[in-house]
Amino acid sequence: MRTPDPARQWGWKTIFADLADQIDTGVLAPGARLPSRAQLAALYGGVNQTTVARALGSLETTGRTRGQQGSHIAVVGPATVLPPAPAVPPDDPGTTDAPTS
Repeated sequence: MRTPDPARQWGWKTIFADLADQIDTGVLAPGARLPSRAQLAALYGGVNQTTVARALGSLETTGRTRGQQGSHIAVVGPATVLPPAPAVPPDDPGTTDAPTS
């Protein structure tokens, strides 16, 4: 893990972006364990652990990490890209919602 600049103003979005970049570029490889919330808060200039938790939640939402409450957080890999939704077939032109007489 790269050491973040503690003098920088870190918010949850910038922490998320920094960790996401490290995961996406392979600095943090799949299977690696992230430091604890308290350790990350200290690394990122003493931010509140709630700020770190929000960043970690976004990493999990994007499929980059996996973790459980009270346990470590493991790197899964770069962001999960969902396949496009299947096309919805057009309505059958032989049917209508209009009542028949």
